[in-house]
Amino acid sequence: MRVHFIRHAIAVPRGAPGVVDDASRELTREGIAKMRQQARGLAKLKIDLARIWTSPYARARQTADILADEFGITGSVRVLPALAPGGSFDAILEELAANASLNEAALVGHEPDLSTTIARLLTGMTRSILQLKKGGTACVRIDDFASPCRGDLCWLLTPRQLRSLG
Repeated sequence: MRVHFIRHAIAVPRGAPGVVDDASRELTREGIAKMRQQARGLAKLKIDLARIWTSPYARARQTADILADEFGITGSVRVLPALAPGGSFDAILEELAANASLNEAALVGHEPDLSTTIARLLTGMTRSILQLKKGGTACVRIDDFASPCRGDLCWLLTPRQLRSLG
């Protein structure tokens, strides 16, 4: 299974007018426009997304919806509470393992949680070894959900690289 870890796009800042709490922060116009370009770039890589799991936070859900529109899989977006900031690595792993028959899937979430999850999959340790920029993507292949070092990094693309592809 190839899992695409995607950080949410650019969102309104904390404390902006109308922002009640961190979970309600939405994407900015710029964030939406850039994420659409980045999603087109991902599509050019011939990724065959079958499912998108997203954090319940508004900015992640909006990012997932943009991806789903670009890939034509609008009915395949699922909220996974474990993708919220501070969520459970074990719950994410359980969800992926339960859907291991999927060729490719995406997880849309937040930093530093996505980087920590990737580090655990690649090294078995929690120390982050990379960082995703807003809208950035890392692809990890997981063949064995039982071993401590379960994954291999296939590629890591910045938002700018994705936009240049789109």
